[in-house]
Amino acid sequence: MLRGHTKEDIDTLLRNENGVAQDNWMWLVREVEKVRGERLINEAGELRHL
Repeated sequence: MLRGHTKEDIDTLLRNENGVAQDNWMWLVREVEKVRGERLINEAGELRHL
């Protein structure tokens, strides 16, 4: 589902959801990372600029 979206779409989705429910947000980020095969957050747990 998420592979077909552009990096900009994913960036917007994750930035809009950030802070809503931190545990759920982190789960979503990890799932997106697995599907897309790329790291989306840095060592501090912040979204990297896509």
